[in-house]
Amino acid sequence: MISFRCNEILHDVHENKYGFLNFHVYLLLIPMGVQYIYILTEPLNYNGGKNNEACATILAALIALFHLHHQHATVAVLRGHQFEAMIMLKETKLAISTASTFSFYLGP
Repeated sequence: MISFRCNEILHDVHENKYGFLNFHVYLLLIPMGVQYIYILTEPLNYNGGKNNEACATILAALIALFHLHHQHATVAVLRGHQFEAMIMLKETKLAISTASTFSFYLGP
């Protein structure tokens, strides 16, 4: 599961608190042959909608990359309530996230 906090990153871009992962990092971390790739993101109208178009474009490019490199995988975009999202991240076998308010270390 990928925690993709686009609006949060773009909103705070001048404060340098957060950042995007290069797309090739996802390809390195996600094993070949996976059946499902889940992208957990906030609604694209988050934060008053200031970055909706940019985030939609970035998300579409990420999905296209997964379709190209993981052709047999189902790619799903999930938008849950913050507590549901935290549970999904905790229960997944592989969580990929940049520094954000939704990232946390679960330990071994």
